[in-house]
Amino acid sequence: MQYKCKTIPLTTLLVGPYGLVTSLCDRCLTKDCENPIENKIVSIMGVSRNIRSYMKGDDAYFVIECQGYTE
Repeated sequence: MQYKCKTIPLTTLLVGPYGLVTSLCDRCLTKDCENPIENKIVSIMGVSRNIRSYMKGDDAYFVIECQGYTE
């Protein structure tokens, strides 16, 4: 199932009360998600991380809100 998601570009860094905000997809346990999620290696403040990002064409996005998110 494709869930509605709120996304921001990977080039945008958001800082929350617990540090940098990362993609919800990294912690999501939903089994029936059919959104275009792919693994990407991204450098965040000089540290390379493998994150799961929402793809729109060739552009990658952080998912910051999703109807299907379960932790």
